Amino acid sequence: MLDLRIRLETMVADAVIEACRAEGSRDQYQNRLKRRLPFLLCSIPPEGHDEGHALIVLARHIYAKSSDVLHGRSEALDVPEVLILEWRQVIERLEVLTGRVAA
Repeated sequence: MLDLRIRLETMVADAVIEACRAEGSRDQYQNRLKRRLPFLLCSIPPEGHDEGHALIVLARHIYAKSSDVLHGRSEALDVPEVLILEWRQVIERLEVLTGRVAA
C-alpha cells in the first residue's frame, strides 16, 4: 500500500511541476496531495479527460483511506488484498494516461 501512495504522490508532484513550470524538488509538492490531484488532468490528452477525472476522484478516496491506515486512524490494520489490487489498477491506469508508466 505504501508503494501505491508513493507512486501517486510522485505522479502528482511531477504533474504540478510540469503544469506550473515550477522549480525545485518533488518533495515540496507532495503535501496537500488531495488538492493537487486535478493537476494530473494537465498531463492527460483531452480525449482521456473523462476517464482521468473519474480516476482522480477514485485516487482521492484511495489517498484518504490509505492515509487513515498508514497513520493509524483506521481500525483496519490489514487491508484486504482485493482492495489493494483495485487501488493498484487505478494508480496504474493514471500512470498510463499521464504517460508516467511505472518501471
